[in-house]
Amino acid sequence: MLSASHNILMKIELKELKDCGRELKIEVEKEKVEKEFSALYSHLEKTARIPGFRPGKAPLSIIKTHFREEAREEVLGKLIPATLKEALEEKNLASIIEPAVSEIDLQEDNLKYTAYLEVMPEVKLGAYTGLIIRKEKRKIEEKEVEETLAKTKKSLLVEETSIERERQKKEVRKNLELKLVWEEMREEEEQLLSQLEKDSQLQVPATLVQRRLSEIASAHFSRLELTGKNNEEKEQIAKDLIEKLKPQAYRDIKTLFILKEIAEKEKIEATEEEVSERIKQITRLRREAKIEREPENNGEIKEQLKQEKVFEFIKKRARIIWKPEKKIVLAI
Repeated sequence: MLSASHNILMKIELKELKDCGRELKIEVEKEKVEKEFSALYSHLEKTARIPGFRPGKAPLSIIKTHFREEAREEVLGKLIPATLKEALEEKNLASIIEPAVSEIDLQEDNLKYTAYLEVMPEVKLGAYTGLIIRKEKRKIEEKEVEETLAKTKKSLLVEETSIERERQKKEVRKNLELKLVWEEMREEEEQLLSQLEKDSQLQVPATLVQRRLSEIASAHFSRLELTGKNNEEKEQIAKDLIEKLKPQAYRDIKTLFILKEIAEKEKIEATEEEVSERIKQITRLRREAKIEREPENNGEIKEQLKQEKVFEFIKKRARIIWKPEKKIVLAI
């Protein structure tokens, strides 16, 4: 879809691309460009120091030749942000990424450029209450406790009394039960996410997917054992990893916008007090683990808390269907 502005000082052509992409072709006309160059050269005429001329006495033609590149950069630095902001306001657009500017053509009486941006996708939510969580009653068997304890003893060469053995068994059982609770929570989350993603419709911003893919691929790659691999092998491993993780990156970003839409619809927010408390918890845990990192980003913490609250909202309104009870053995 194309549309054009009839602003006296600017012409705007808007083109809708796929996946939330938008392309703006902007032409800043004579009056605005000339005004910027005129103000800049007027200032330089009074202040510029050029060999062979006293300050304020160099001809304009010499000043233009001497400061051509500097003038170009300064005018672009003023006009592009200002006119792009005007164009976005006129077209009622808000970019979720920093707009990428290209095809810049600047003359002293004209400026043309192209800006690529991505807009917030329109989210058509499916059902998010009454979702189904399928669960099964599971428990840690004594056999698994014994096997885990035996492996621990073997790796640590532990010899203990009967009292010490009972203490260790209790500790092992506690750890296995905590692991089971964590796995059940992850399974519930996975089921809810699958239903939310399946039933909701939106165009997923391609740039954000690419950024997310880069993040998770880098994290996975850093954990791989690559000793003995040459550069060609490492590059192939990286390519395979990126290809494998593409669906996850796409789903992560799609889920992000679905949860944002639910939060907005249900007016779910994280308070400043909750953000402060979470930062304190993270700081305390890192101090105990002797981990040094950059201070937390309040905005990211707030979004994380909001997502957690949305999940809690959805989970409380989900229906639980119990599967037949069976024993389980966790992978160790």
